[in-house]
Amino acid sequence: MNTLPDILTNLNGEKTTADTWPARREEILSLLSEGEYGKIYDRESLHTVFTLLNREKEPRFIKVKTERLIVEAELSRGSRQHTFCFVIFLPLERKERIPVFLYNAVAGSEADYNRMRKADSWPMENIIARGYAAAAVVSTDIAPGFDDHFRGGFHRLFPEYAENRPDDAAGTLAAWAFGLSTVLDYLQTMPEIDGSKCAVVGHSRCGKAALWAAACDPRFHAVFSSCAGNSGDALARGNKGEKIANITTFFPYWFAGAYKQYADHEDDMPFDQHMLLAAIAPRYLYTSSKTEDAWADPEGQLKSLNLGKKAFELLGLCTGEELPVPELGVPVINGHVGYHRLAGPHSLTAEDWELYMDFFEKTL
Repeated sequence: MNTLPDILTNLNGEKTTADTWPARREEILSLLSEGEYGKIYDRESLHTVFTLLNREKEPRFIKVKTERLIVEAELSRGSRQHTFCFVIFLPLERKERIPVFLYNAVAGSEADYNRMRKADSWPMENIIARGYAAAAVVSTDIAPGFDDHFRGGFHRLFPEYAENRPDDAAGTLAAWAFGLSTVLDYLQTMPEIDGSKCAVVGHSRCGKAALWAAACDPRFHAVFSSCAGNSGDALARGNKGEKIANITTFFPYWFAGAYKQYADHEDDMPFDQHMLLAAIAPRYLYTSSKTEDAWADPEGQLKSLNLGKKAFELLGLCTGEELPVPELGVPVINGHVGYHRLAGPHSLTAEDWELYMDFFEKTL
């Protein structure tokens, strides 16, 4: 594996200081935007209107004391519109504005507005019991989870980019990240919620989108990614699991077209995933993995985190001590950065969430 790009050396070869970190961070975001996730053209032409569809205290079937809001976001650009909904649960017993977890759900069965299935991947009841608000949006409601050649969901707002698509145009991960920021727009208007204390959470592909959302949007207070793996929190160089060649063959629409040039040519990239993790600084970053998830390369995930941590060290937000391979279920934390691993396959569980909430509590 060739030398990884140094997150603290800019493109002019100059060393980054704490004062120049914001400029280096923007440079990193540009590299990742142009070469991996893609950028959203004409952002200023997008408009959003929110509609509160339903607000109900102690809704039927839900066993905890909570208030549920269902909100519709209508995105428009010119004469075209796309709408998606999201849900917010508030604890009834609250005395002040409360922090919020925003979950980027893979499927509607996870968000589960009526809590009939209660998937472990989003234990809303546990989040409410800890005194937090719990919001969720289904990623595929923002943009399709299949290759429709960028014609549906969020992408339909940009018909001119469906054909002759620029190599740096936004892929679906970037669209999902934009949707997460859109939900945050609404959360920050709510008097019940402390919008400056929003943690975004995602698993697998939605963990990749959560990391990109947090990197691009400094309003997110913290990010938690589960098993994000290749093109998420694991290094591409030397990856022992999924490769760029795999992910761009099966899921090319997740990325900018330019990304596929690095399939089997990872050493040519002017970036790697440790730079994505570094771009979260100075906020809070926590990743997790599973012992039976070799495809996500847990070793590469932890190495990437330790390399990305150098930005946090520069800003005095953690020490230079590396995060070790932890015992199962025992987090390793260094200032603004944390990590844990649990036994099991590729999954996000209620146990992961309890450890996330333990760390989040420290950030408050």
